[in-house]
Amino acid sequence: MGTRRRFHYAWVICAYCFILMIFTVPLVNTLGSLYLNVVTADFNISRSSFTFTSTIVGICGMLLSPLWGKIYSMWRMKPVLTVAAALFSLSYMSYSLAQNAFHLYISAACVGLTFSGCALMPMSMLITSWFKKRRGLAMSIALGGIGIGGTCLSNLIIWVIATYGWRHGYQIVGAGVFCIIVP
Repeated sequence: MGTRRRFHYAWVICAYCFILMIFTVPLVNTLGSLYLNVVTADFNISRSSFTFTSTIVGICGMLLSPLWGKIYSMWRMKPVLTVAAALFSLSYMSYSLAQNAFHLYISAACVGLTFSGCALMPMSMLITSWFKKRRGLAMSIALGGIGIGGTCLSNLIIWVIATYGWRHGYQIVGAGVFCIIVP
């Protein structure tokens, strides 16, 4: 009889990381520009004022990454990632509550604080700890979620903004992230 290969749970972790990348990184890095025209027109602000939110997200994420690393080294991954993903989705939804550019900046700071705790860092930690052999393949699969998410979510966000408005766009996408990533 031939040897039978057993399914390795690490591939479930890889699939989760793939989904995590779909619903986190594109929202912060590439899809924010989809809201640019409607938000700047609604608030009567410049485009640079709106895109400053990306700078805030990046700075907050950069400054908090060491803290998230320490948190992940002290506590178990699953509860910390669950809380970080929940806070990320709620922070993303908070953009919809903004009444001016300053409110957008507060939401951007919250997104930046939580993004580094629920995106690339935990994904790379999970892949590294679960894969010894095919680590490069698993990392590539997980990171492939960024491109898939950017492609699929852009069409969804454009449709939601055109149909329901930009505020509902942030709410619907944030609620989707919460419902898919947190469980």
